[in-house]
Amino acid sequence: MNKPKLTVTFNRGFRQGANDRASRGLPLSRATQPPNQIPECPQWSADLSGQIAWTLGYATGYQAGASDTELVSADVAAASGMVFEMSEQMLENVGAFGKMSYES
Repeated sequence: MNKPKLTVTFNRGFRQGANDRASRGLPLSRATQPPNQIPECPQWSADLSGQIAWTLGYATGYQAGASDTELVSADVAAASGMVFEMSEQMLENVGAFGKMSYES
């Protein structure tokens, strides 16, 4: 499992989900549910683990990620509790790699 690559893919999905939520005028809230139809994973991550990482990242970003606009408007984003991305260690700690793992 290439954890650094999956982390990058997760975070690209995370950013997209956060920005899509904000563009729809929805609040930054864990109560905000991601859409039933999550956009397709871009071609640069065509393997199944990458697709899972993208989908998981998108849904997480939609609920808990600060959009680019929200980040710019905050004086100190981290102090405001705004999340820009998740580190590899954070993903490891919450068990995300187990969800991304696919073995045929």
